Amino acid sequence: MMKSNMTNKSTGEVEEDYPTNSSFPAAIAMETELPLEAGCGSFVCFTPMGRANNARSIVYNLPDFFTDSMRVMYSLFQAGKLTDVTLHVDKVAITCHRIVLMGASPYFRAMFTSGMQEESLNEVRLHYLTPLALTRLVHFAYTGEICVNESTVCEILSAAIMLQISSVINVCTQFLESQLHVSNALGLHEFATSVGCLDLARKTQAFVDRNFSEIVKHDELLSLSPTQLMNLIQRDEIHVRSEAEVYNAVVRWVNHDKSSRLVSLMDCLALVRCHALAPGFIKNQIKNCSLLSEVPQSKELMHSVLEDLLQHKNIPLRWRADAHAQMIYSAGGYLRYSLSNFEAYNRITDTWKRLPDLPSPRSGLAAASVRGCVYLVGGRNNNNEQSNFDAPHMDCYDPTTNRWHTCAPMSVPRNRVAVGVLDDMIYAVGGLTHTMHHSTAERYDVDDDLWTPIASMHYPRIGLGVAVVNRLLYAVGGFDGVRRLSSVERYDPETDTWSEVAPLNRPRSGAGVVSIGHFIYTVGGYDSHSQLRSVERYNTEQNVWEYMTPMLHPRSALSASVLGGKIWVFGGYDGNEFLSSVEVYDPSQDSWVKTTVMPCGKSGHAVVTSREPVAAIAAASGSACLGSNTK
Repeated sequence: MMKSNMTNKSTGEVEEDYPTNSSFPAAIAMETELPLEAGCGSFVCFTPMGRANNARSIVYNLPDFFTDSMRVMYSLFQAGKLTDVTLHVDKVAITCHRIVLMGASPYFRAMFTSGMQEESLNEVRLHYLTPLALTRLVHFAYTGEICVNESTVCEILSAAIMLQISSVINVCTQFLESQLHVSNALGLHEFATSVGCLDLARKTQAFVDRNFSEIVKHDELLSLSPTQLMNLIQRDEIHVRSEAEVYNAVVRWVNHDKSSRLVSLMDCLALVRCHALAPGFIKNQIKNCSLLSEVPQSKELMHSVLEDLLQHKNIPLRWRADAHAQMIYSAGGYLRYSLSNFEAYNRITDTWKRLPDLPSPRSGLAAASVRGCVYLVGGRNNNNEQSNFDAPHMDCYDPTTNRWHTCAPMSVPRNRVAVGVLDDMIYAVGGLTHTMHHSTAERYDVDDDLWTPIASMHYPRIGLGVAVVNRLLYAVGGFDGVRRLSSVERYDPETDTWSEVAPLNRPRSGAGVVSIGHFIYTVGGYDSHSQLRSVERYNTEQNVWEYMTPMLHPRSALSASVLGGKIWVFGGYDGNEFLSSVEVYDPSQDSWVKTTVMPCGKSGHAVVTSREPVAAIAAASGSACLGSNTK
């Protein structure tokens, strides 16, 4: 340890017991006891008892010391005293202290200590900064204070990034995040990207992805360059209720400056998932959109897509990945009486969320998801003799508001009905009204809130399943009032006709029916003798059914949905009890695993995969099924 020699005024001896500035911190860190002899010196007197007790050094922390020191430095800065460098930006000069700049900014620390030319200069000219931004940041270096508002935050953030002042970067980023809105999100994202603020760029991009549908209604869309627009619409992550929103955004952008942007129309349309558009929408655009007529190649593209759709070709399609988390909703069901429960299952957290009850208790209902909303169709209210009736009802749950609203009813009540979604329209097929088994079907237009009859099936069916592949709707199995059915019918919306395809290997009703790719899976059910474990898969391209690995547990009146490329099977009845168990099938492995459990056992419920609700009520408890119906 380096020591300073001091003369004791009382003895005249030279003492070497006081560490210099360079060694003092080390002495504190090691809690070194200074080698003072017992007795009285010129500074302090230690008694022999003190030495015997092995007294150690005490470290005092003075929290205001650095603040007070910087206050002195700031007063020197204001007075222009002891300054050693002048910063120049445009015509503004700021004279300050290098040591203060280096303490606040790694950029200045490197400039003044790494052998750069500026290290020896008293005058330093800075580029790519504004006078206002530099003035604010120098003030911050002395005081720790920074003032930002909507007019100045971007130039201050840009300067802070250049000077590597992380605390100011964080403050400005938080301010901009608090101002993020659908009207400015595109501009903020472009700014964050241009200045290299990666954290803000990620957050604004996620906001744009989640709110694309609203963002493209604002004027910022119109100021995008062709490259910026194409970078936006090509993203898998943007959330749209339908691909028509992306198409309409392109048309709006081109029309804003048609003379210069018409040349980009084809490049933009190539990034729209045109095969996800409904044929009716495409027909309307071919007829009425003047842009398509002005660019013949674009009209040819739309004609080609329309032909593919009308011919039900199996076109590989990159679907948009919903920016909102996907959950499986479970509605209604039967457990000694019809239930009004409505819950959502989150597979990531393995939790159930209790949501607002159905407007009325129902079992034997069906569920569909269109544009992020959950629609419940038909069913039966079977609570007592007075309220035992089949329902024509249609109710819609909006996850963005966490509320229900009532839609137009079907033409007839349909219990144990099945539904499918084709071109954003809901098809309700078969079902039961009292003792009448329906072969009829009808279609619901979500835009017009209107049901329209379509052609009837060849056979009446209740407890059937429905799946859609390549814009063809398949009605699978069911019960006709006399026997369980193995027959399968296919509906073509272009011709409004049903045709029979290869039958199931085993007749069944109350099965779960879903589609993945060009395959249709039929899971479990009842064959008039027992509940089934068996699983059959239909290849729509080869018109062949084949058995797959059976479920772990037999069940009928179950519900099934697809999430994450896997088939999730919920509840049902095994002939003895109502099931709460859930099984998951992995098509790539042809294997089943047992996973979560439902809040309670039930059958005749409906499940569907849709976007996560914005607002959710408390998690469901095991007794929730009975609790909501005990009034």
